[in-house]
Amino acid sequence: VDAACEEQGRDPRSLERSIGVFVEPEDRGLTAGIGMGQPLSGSAAEIAESIARFGEIGVERVEILPAPFDQAVIDVLAEVIERLRA
Repeated sequence: VDAACEEQGRDPRSLERSIGVFVEPEDRGLTAGIGMGQPLSGSAAEIAESIARFGEIGVERVEILPAPFDQAVIDVLAEVIERLRA
C-alpha cells in the first residue's frame, strides 16, 4: 500500500489502516477452513495483547468477527475491550 501511494504521489499516512480478524477464544477450528487467516485465540488478555500489536504497525481500526457468535465469546470480547481501554 505504501509503495502504491508513493507511486501516485499520495502520502501513505493519509490512509486509515484497518484489519478484520476472527476471534475464536477456544480455537475450535471453526474458521480454519474458510481461508481467511489464523483467528486470534486464547485468553482475553492474550487476545487484547494481539489486538494492541496491530496498533504498533499502524492499524487504526480492528474489525472483530466473533467465532462462534455466542454469549461465551461475547463475554470474552467484553473483557478484551475493557483491557484495551485500560
